[in-house]
Amino acid sequence: MVYQVIASVLSVAIILLSFWSPLIAWIAVAGVLLYVGIVSWALSKVRYNHISDLSECANALIQKHGHIYKWRFAAVDLSLACGPISVASLLVGIVSGFKGFYFGIAFGIIGIFAFSIMARYLNPIRFLKPSRPEDAVLLCAHEEIVEFLTTENKDAGGKSQ
Repeated sequence: MVYQVIASVLSVAIILLSFWSPLIAWIAVAGVLLYVGIVSWALSKVRYNHISDLSECANALIQKHGHIYKWRFAAVDLSLACGPISVASLLVGIVSGFKGFYFGIAFGIIGIFAFSIMARYLNPIRFLKPSRPEDAVLLCAHEEIVEFLTTENKDAGGKSQ
């Protein structure tokens, strides 16, 4: 939630800044993109070993997107924060075009795609649709992982007492 609030406030500030100077607004958007990119890269380094209690699909999911299970709230919050910034990117692109900075339109399109890709990477579970068979399998694998980690945490808590 913290990232979402910061992203919303920052988005409004960047949009207002674009009326004064589109180039400075794009520098701010690029800074946010760089920050989200660095955090995404750092989160991508989270790896789990093969867990014999999980199915192959669940193991593949936890190894590819381990950050969701290690730092769930950070990944989900940062994923949701990409939304307002991508909208700001679009609006700054439009304002840039009206102000004569035509590269800003291209930057806006690139910004939308970049933030969308990062949002999807940070929390791919949010973008799965149960009606699609391949997504239904991943959702089952996700539920299996959550159940396993919950049980493991309860067992670990019980052993330490």
